[in-house]
Amino acid sequence: MTTARTDFIKMLVAVFLVLVLVLAGVTSWNGRAAVVVLNETGCGLDVLSVNLNGLECSFRDVAPRSSVLCMGHAKGDGYVTVSFGGEGCDHKTVKTDEYANALFGWQGVLLLRADGTLGIAEVPR
Repeated sequence: MTTARTDFIKMLVAVFLVLVLVLAGVTSWNGRAAVVVLNETGCGLDVLSVNLNGLECSFRDVAPRSSVLCMGHAKGDGYVTVSFGGEGCDHKTVKTDEYANALFGWQGVLLLRADGTLGIAEVPR
């Protein structure tokens, strides 16, 4: 094999490997979910759980007017579900109407209101 041909093949292999790495990085970054939950219930939460189809974050002793961050990758498509409760607050599970895709993830802010409902704002990308 000639030197020019060998160099050309090495270059093609290097370009292919770089493209594979870039594609893997973009796919990994796109599927990332980040959910900020603000506790505006007026009471301390003994337990707060955020579930996004396979991505589950659990928190304990969440003070009033504080926030928590749930980050990771969902394992499938689905809706964001939040479970919470504490002294002075009923234990509730609320399913949002925000549909998250495992490939693209979901990034947003959830506001836990005093009446047990959720305010939702998607973070622009």
